Amino acid sequence: MNDDERALRDFLSAYLHQDWPVEFASYEDAVDEYLTDEPRIERVAGAARALRALAASSATEDALVQRLLDELGSYYDPRPDRISVRDWLTSIADRLEAATRPGLR
Repeated sequence: MNDDERALRDFLSAYLHQDWPVEFASYEDAVDEYLTDEPRIERVAGAARALRALAASSATEDALVQRLLDELGSYYDPRPDRISVRDWLTSIADRLEAATRPGLR
């Protein structure tokens, strides 16, 4: 596991863990909290890069979810919310990247 994947695993396991619905009203709120809590821009950028790499992979939607759940510590599957896994990964990467732009933090 490289540094970007570790940053992503740390984010997902800390903010989208098995009890995340108790702590947050939505996965978007969990992402916002991560952006508030994580002071290291490079960690946020690394998580975004890892999300982009996952979205660009040739893995199936099922395989992507399994990777998120089994290897990366996430307990959120976007498909029941009618969001494709790739679209969800890309949207989170977009949010993280936007937060790393100068003047936005």
